[in-house]
Amino acid sequence: MGPGDPMRIGLISGPGFPVPPPAYGGTERVVDTLARGLTDAGHEVLLAAPSDSSCPVPRAPAMHPSDPTQLDSIPRELRHLVQAYKAMSGMDIIHDHTLLGPLYSHRHGKIPASHHHPRRTDP
Repeated sequence: MGPGDPMRIGLISGPGFPVPPPAYGGTERVVDTLARGLTDAGHEVLLAAPSDSSCPVPRAPAMHPSDPTQLDSIPRELRHLVQAYKAMSGMDIIHDHTLLGPLYSHRHGKIPASHHHPRRTDP
């Protein structure tokens, strides 16, 4: 791959909200904008997002629907990450927007991963 060549970019959003979100979901809105912009720039994008997402880019198979009631569920996010990283095996880079992604991505192999995770605070 040379400078200016299209890249295969994996984007991972969290399991709580679809991409784009119907209302709340700043991170999911950012992921949607990135997915569309990178595709428009000629890159191959694979989005790992909840199955009820409507972002018009290719999506990782076998993802579960969003469930905002499970936002703090570590087991749910780990299942989501395992499935997402499995689908990303052919990517050049992975841009992960989950809380647990930095703890999991090293298990996936040699694909470089960039992490941009939401900061959750108590009300």
